[in-house]
Amino acid sequence: IHPYSGAVSTYDLTDLGGPGRILAYRNGWFISVRDSSDSVVDPYMMSHFWNRTSIQDNGYPTYLYNWTVISNDRNFEDRITSNISYRLCPSFRGSAYPEASKWNWYGRLGTADLDTGITVITRRFFDNAVWGGMCVGVSLTSGQVLWERYFDNAPYSPRTTVADQGVAVICFNQGEVVGLDMYTGDILWTNNENSYPFGGFWGYDEATAYGMAYFWSYDGVQAFDLHNGNEVWHYDDPAVKFETTYTGKGGQEAYSFNGNGVVADGKVYARNSEHTATAPYTRGWSLHCIDAFTGEGIWKFGNPANPGAAADGYLTAANSYDGYMYVFGKGESETTVMAPLSNVAKGSPMTITGTVLDLSPAQPGTPCVSEASMDTQMDYLHLQRPIDGLFSNETITGVPVAVCAIGENGAYYDLGVVVTDGYYGTFGLSWTPEAEGTFKIIAAFDGHDAYGSSAAATFVTVGPAAAAGGVIEPEHPLISTEVAIAIAVIAIVAIGAVAYVFLRKKQ
Repeated sequence: IHPYSGAVSTYDLTDLGGPGRILAYRNGWFISVRDSSDSVVDPYMMSHFWNRTSIQDNGYPTYLYNWTVISNDRNFEDRITSNISYRLCPSFRGSAYPEASKWNWYGRLGTADLDTGITVITRRFFDNAVWGGMCVGVSLTSGQVLWERYFDNAPYSPRTTVADQGVAVICFNQGEVVGLDMYTGDILWTNNENSYPFGGFWGYDEATAYGMAYFWSYDGVQAFDLHNGNEVWHYDDPAVKFETTYTGKGGQEAYSFNGNGVVADGKVYARNSEHTATAPYTRGWSLHCIDAFTGEGIWKFGNPANPGAAADGYLTAANSYDGYMYVFGKGESETTVMAPLSNVAKGSPMTITGTVLDLSPAQPGTPCVSEASMDTQMDYLHLQRPIDGLFSNETITGVPVAVCAIGENGAYYDLGVVVTDGYYGTFGLSWTPEAEGTFKIIAAFDGHDAYGSSAAATFVTVGPAAAAGGVIEPEHPLISTEVAIAIAVIAIVAIGAVAYVFLRKKQ
């Protein structure tokens, strides 16, 4: 479509064959693929692999097109720079699904390394059982087929192939992993160290970054060195007893990984899943954040939310368990601080109090907690999990707050660091000022991987110390105790005599 006039230029790539597909591009260049209904039998494929003569068993020819959007030609046909016919081997499940075999649905666009300008197309042979496969290297700039390589084993899926730095890493059935030179098709390395049987049940989405290829399977998440095939690390997710039938690489019960994942910001995000999960779903499945360099777990969210787009330090994830879209990343925090409003006497203790709260839109006004308590806190707030964990063995801890005072003359007083209460977000600190004047009290939270930093200030006035007072001595009595007793006795006798006289007169 012309951007200014809206004029449409079209070119039919179907030619009565299967639908066309377009591969990702670099600098305005594309490669497209089209299947044809031409009844042409490839004698090499027929004699070496199938020993059959039918089109279904042999597959239809596939046409590769290289074209560009960088052109002044308004006719799309004039932008095509190559038109090469190449017969891809029949699709996986060819005998079971004739239409799939006819149009070569499986992996025909390949996995591209845009820096090398090559895509690697993987195929697997199927005749009542998967028994072999092939890889084809194709130039993205010319459409030329560069090399072919056949295998007795079968690539697991086109989605279990990654390509980077001139190396295509392919996962095969039974857990084998192979690295191919993308320029020549030569085998650079083979790794057969995955556990059996679950190490060979790969997920359908893999990744490459930082010189490593990342794969997830039923026995965990792992990273391979692109250039020598060494396993850099292997991450297992140990399961609660009797909650799953799968095992990790060490043979212990472990939750399986399947589905898609994301690598970004030095982290691998992957979720527990199965190829076809059945209800009720396995308890304990989660979304995992793993260090991309060491394989150490950083955090996990207690539902297997599906990781999506990741950018600017934030990850989106759709959770089919509750229908919510979650965004994970660093949230804002808010710190408050309070001091006595009335004057405080010098040398008298005062209590400084405050809060550190989470301002993230998902849970505003809740306490900021330590990194160690984030999993428990998020599961409690969003998944209705117990505040002390599923097994009542978790204690939520708060965050450190540094408190200081600054006098009117600029003097600095370090009042110490206090940890907030993890359940309420409050803190308190006692301080005994030794100088007079108005002091600025500052409380600061430095933040951590889950929260940004925040600080607050207040003021307190310290007045003179209370006036010193002496001990009050009792005055000397005017009469002694003995004299006082005698007087009391005389008074009683006198009162008694008066009463007697009064009674006598009355008679």
